[in-house]
Amino acid sequence: MTENKITRRSFVERSLATGAVLALPTHRVLGANSDVRVAIIGCGGKGTSHLRDFATKPGVRIVAISDADKAHMNSAENQLKNTLDKQGANVDARYRQHQDFRHILDRPDVDVVVIATPNHWHALLTVMACQAGKDVYVEKPLTLTIDEGKFLRSVVKQTGRVLQVGSWQRSD
Repeated sequence: MTENKITRRSFVERSLATGAVLALPTHRVLGANSDVRVAIIGCGGKGTSHLRDFATKPGVRIVAISDADKAHMNSAENQLKNTLDKQGANVDARYRQHQDFRHILDRPDVDVVVIATPNHWHALLTVMACQAGKDVYVEKPLTLTIDEGKFLRSVVKQTGRVLQVGSWQRSD
């Protein structure tokens, strides 16, 4: 049996090699115009809260909101404008309201979709967004059944999209 002795030199070499690999980009390279363009689907309480939070983050632009209820969208838009006014910023020129969420999925200028709809829509909208080439932040619960979860996992793997599930007070 050979003795596998780790020397200080081999440890440092392996550590440097590991660090170099971890420093490589894993998703995609962002260019000079690397603002993340976000759309919110679902403008109730949680969706509007996300809208305000994302609007205050540097490098994030809200380009669309969607809700079946026009009153929810108008209220969310007013809160977005108030939040941006406090920062001395304006609403993005490409910003639009869409009552039909599918219009958001069709837009090439949307990078990330935030899903804050009623629970039974989460899995379907996440699948559709991933298949449309969008990264997704979705509120919990992600799915209602184990089979939905298995299917969603395969879709995320197949499309290579980034998926994060929100867990209250853990995703800030």
